[in-house]
Amino acid sequence: MGNLGKINKETAMKNGKTRTIPILISLFLLSTLAFLSCSTEKTEIVRETPVAVKIIDVRKGDASEKIRYIGSVHSENEIRILARINGNILALPFKEGMSVKKGAVLSKISAPETGARISKMKEEIAKAQKESEFICDQAEADERLFEKNAVPSIRAETSKKNCENSKLSINSATSSLDELEIMSSKTVESAPFSGTVLKWFSNPGENIMPGFPILLFGDDSYIVKVFVHEKDISKGIKKGLKVILENNEDQSAESAVSFVSPISAGPGRMYETHIPLKKDLLQNFSHGHSINVSFIVSEKKNSFSVPSNSVLKDGESEYIFLFEDEKIEKRKIVLGISEKGWVTIDGDIPENSKVVVGNLEALSSGMTVYPVFLKGEKL
Repeated sequence: MGNLGKINKETAMKNGKTRTIPILISLFLLSTLAFLSCSTEKTEIVRETPVAVKIIDVRKGDASEKIRYIGSVHSENEIRILARINGNILALPFKEGMSVKKGAVLSKISAPETGARISKMKEEIAKAQKESEFICDQAEADERLFEKNAVPSIRAETSKKNCENSKLSINSATSSLDELEIMSSKTVESAPFSGTVLKWFSNPGENIMPGFPILLFGDDSYIVKVFVHEKDISKGIKKGLKVILENNEDQSAESAVSFVSPISAGPGRMYETHIPLKKDLLQNFSHGHSINVSFIVSEKKNSFSVPSNSVLKDGESEYIFLFEDEKIEKRKIVLGISEKGWVTIDGDIPENSKVVVGNLEALSSGMTVYPVFLKGEKL
């Protein structure tokens, strides 16, 4: 009996232990699930979705500040050929754009009235010369007779005076004839130097008066004329300043300002400037053509540049967000030259940096972001 009780007691203890094990296992499993649940919740809180941002490389290179105008092509030396006599334009041998050698005839004017006057005056002079010869022969005869006391002195003196007056009249008429002939020579205008006929102001067959323009003539040295506003002159546009010239065919050439007028023209306070243009540098242009002119008023070498929409203005200062290792950092900068959507910056910028572009107001330094990389100038 004693042994049986002992056995039952041991059995009961074993059964109690057996029932305890499943309970402990259940408690362990519940604790584990609770822990995992908490861990999952914490993980979800830490792993917030990163903000997607556009990223582009910071450029490094040369930059320049330009003031842009539109100029027109002219010959460096231009003259207007004016009519010097009244008449009809007989011929203009060279058309607009044609090259002309020095001394070649540029225009001929027909002046029939002048020719008729010359012919008539020559006839009158010839007649006067014959009359003068007769008068002077008579004066010599009267002088000889006076020496022989055959005629009174008054007659000899009168005959001599008549001879002198006839000669003076002939001299005066001859001078007038010379003037007419000089005027007649003004019917022909010749090229004062080798160059190009730039523009006709008159046409063959038209009547023209003295002082009226016939054509515009210029040499083959070209310049670009630009009228610059006073406010831009004050920014440093002066003789010797570097200039980039561009035509409408994407051709460009470098030059420099050769002349700035000291006096403004017109009510707009515009100053005439000249820029030499070499014909072999810009093709397919002629007198009067438009040329795009960029005055280089300042330059920066090996400077960093960022897109304009990567700059955040905060109060009186400007900032950018640099990207590295999936995080962004706000960095203070100083702006410089703006050109074609980019701006040079000064500041503590490492080499090969990358910068955030657009939607900067929602960002803050230290944020984790998802980068979307842009290539080239695609912003």
